[in-house]
Amino acid sequence: MAQPSTRVTHLLTTLRHLRVAATTHGARVVPAAADALGLDTPALTPVWDALLARLDTTARDLEAAEVAYVAEQADDDAPRTHRDLARDALAHHLRQVRSALATAFGPTTPAAYALDGAMPESADAVLRRARASQHLLRTQPRSEPHALFGHVVSTDTLAHTLDAPIAQLSAALESVKQEESELKGALADRDAAMTAARRTYRVAASLLESFFRAAHEDALADTVRPTVRRSQGRSAPQVEESPTPAG
Repeated sequence: MAQPSTRVTHLLTTLRHLRVAATTHGARVVPAAADALGLDTPALTPVWDALLARLDTTARDLEAAEVAYVAEQADDDAPRTHRDLARDALAHHLRQVRSALATAFGPTTPAAYALDGAMPESADAVLRRARASQHLLRTQPRSEPHALFGHVVSTDTLAHTLDAPIAQLSAALESVKQEESELKGALADRDAAMTAARRTYRVAASLLESFFRAAHEDALADTVRPTVRRSQGRSAPQVEESPTPAG
């Protein structure tokens, strides 16, 4: 089962840590920071509120993009399983056709219909061989009584029996390609959300650190100070880093 990215989880934790720090201490820090900067509190309050709103929006967007990507990874399993089953079914059918040709027309006959040698392993290769064999079965017709059972073995009939398994594998491969395209799109969306979240983190953390220091809350400033590791989602704040008011 697909799991959320550790880096996304760390970055979400970091964004929420900033949100908690700003929410918990804003009522005390905003007036103190405004005074230190020579501003009225109402002048700084909208900036603080906008910062909180941006942290909320960014975290929500990143989480939604990650959930969509993880869900898309999970959806990818069923089409691949269906493709593999269709590949095995077509490969088995080709072996039956090869056996019928060898029995009816002689052991060297399968080579004339692209059915000599080992069966390919990949689904694409099995499909290519099946289509090539079917074309030859139709363009090089032969018909003989089966050596063992007496009924007529016709290359045209054998070609017809390949229609359904060829169609099933072709459809399964298209489904896998569609899922791969959707997965690629979901990954691009997640990566774009991650890039936006890193930018928001750096801006928000820098602003909060500056406001906390302006309010003489150096201990709090240290807990939100931006770092490269946190911006990359390589680490996240620990529980013991929860900000506490200055003495």
